[in-house]
Amino acid sequence: MRYDPEILLSLYLNDNEEMTDEQFECLRSWINASEAHALQFVRASYMHRLVHDHMTGNDLQKRFMMPVEQQGAEYQRKDGYCEAAFWDALSQHEKVAETLVLPDESSEQQKELITDVRRRKAMLKTGQKKIPFSLWLSLGSLAALFMMVAYVMLNPRVAEPIATLTDSHQAQWQWKTLDVGARLTNAQYPITLLSGYAKLQFDNGAEVILEGPVEFQLVSAEQMRVSHGKLTAVVPPPASGFRVDAPAMSVIDLGTEFSVGIDRDGFSAVHLYEGSASLQVGEVGNRKTSHLLTAGQARRVESATGRIEVIPLEQNTFVRRFDSEKQFLWRGESVDLAAIVAGGDGFSPVRGIAGINPKTGQPVTGYRFTVHYSTATYRPVPDNPFVDGVFIPDGGLGENIITSAGHIFKDCPDTAGRSDNPVGATSHDILTFCDYDEGVIPEARRNKMAVFNGVARGTVEEPAVLMHSNVGITFDLQAIRSRLSGAEISQFDCFVGLPGSLRGATSRSDVWVLIDGQLRYSKYELMPEAGLLDITIDLAASDRFLTIAVTDAAHTYEPGEGTYADDYVYLVKPKLVLKGR
Repeated sequence: MRYDPEILLSLYLNDNEEMTDEQFECLRSWINASEAHALQFVRASYMHRLVHDHMTGNDLQKRFMMPVEQQGAEYQRKDGYCEAAFWDALSQHEKVAETLVLPDESSEQQKELITDVRRRKAMLKTGQKKIPFSLWLSLGSLAALFMMVAYVMLNPRVAEPIATLTDSHQAQWQWKTLDVGARLTNAQYPITLLSGYAKLQFDNGAEVILEGPVEFQLVSAEQMRVSHGKLTAVVPPPASGFRVDAPAMSVIDLGTEFSVGIDRDGFSAVHLYEGSASLQVGEVGNRKTSHLLTAGQARRVESATGRIEVIPLEQNTFVRRFDSEKQFLWRGESVDLAAIVAGGDGFSPVRGIAGINPKTGQPVTGYRFTVHYSTATYRPVPDNPFVDGVFIPDGGLGENIITSAGHIFKDCPDTAGRSDNPVGATSHDILTFCDYDEGVIPEARRNKMAVFNGVARGTVEEPAVLMHSNVGITFDLQAIRSRLSGAEISQFDCFVGLPGSLRGATSRSDVWVLIDGQLRYSKYELMPEAGLLDITIDLAASDRFLTIAVTDAAHTYEPGEGTYADDYVYLVKPKLVLKGR
């Protein structure tokens, strides 16, 4: 016979003596049938107890949470066992009561008494039904479960604020809008950023940048979970130990910067940019293997199998810094100086040909054949906030000022004192120029001008700055830094080369790089045979001005013609390398 579970629960909880063995067995089978049934039984038992205590005035939860002196009559049972007067009377009686002397009974009397007690117990057991051990085990398990659930219900976890939303950019949240400054708690539910970017500052000092779509959950000030999406964690030494859990792995920081990406195909990846971290692989709560990662390493983990794969570090995939006020979003890329010369911001390529007139400091577009003679005057560039100024170097005219702060190019040689071309930049086509004799450069010559080692330069992939002897340019590093947020300049890097002459002339140039007027690199008589040379200069946070100059290497002219040789120097992929801070 099948019984309604509600009727069975009612019979059991109200201690109805009419509950039959069959009904009891049905209730036990129903409870063991599923976890949901067991939880329903626990909830019913808990509610029954609460109602019973309230109706009898024995609300233990309130009583234990309240000081004794505040417990009123409503919390005292009326059967005399818990009345304050009753206990006071017992206490006073105990103070004046005579000492109770127990009679010295013989061992035979004690044996008889014990035997009598055992007989009575045996009599009481007569007719009782034995409860199977399995049932006792089930009831014990249910009692333990009831105690745990009751504890959680009586002592609910209080959600605590553990992080602050410090910035967001075009953020769209799934359930409600979160404003900058909002405090986020360790509530046990996921948060979904549908699109845009958000920056969280954990109370322990760790910073996490989220890129939508991403679903995450805050566990504590030292831990978070991610179901899918991308994030970057920047963890200073005081917050070492910060943990990010993904479906197939956990990343425990050891003072570092790393990015985590979880796709919906069952793969999780970690990319470590700085420091070191511990990668733990396996299901949450059962991580089986641990691997130490160091800077420059990346791993991908398959959720289903736990298989680990070594993958290349993705430098420019994850958003590692952003500042909504400055409209700055950095994925690890460098500052493109060729784009800055062409009037850009250094983060987006500028197509075509554009540059700066070294005589006036004004912007120019396209190639123009012009001759500018030096007056040893430093020209500011008011239309370009990241270029401090330009100049035509000539040591024969005395001191050459190369920065707005008055730094001097002390090693500047005596040059012809003229420049046949403005400082120019191309980031799409090969840089073209007008030929002095014919006025139009043939297609074959135009292609040859920016080719090194058989590879065309001056493209979007490899932008180049063309600098003809004699010309110089100074970049304002501090102005560039003001554009950044959370990233700092660490190096200047570029390739420099001189293509072969189109007219068979002997081309050669000198190349100079100065930091705040101090010479940091020089190449005398650079010739086409040298190919492309790599220039790498470390930069400190205090370095303000970066100056690059090209001079004509002892007045290189074509004999008998009085014309300039083809000493066109290319700076290929000139950039400022950034790192996070």
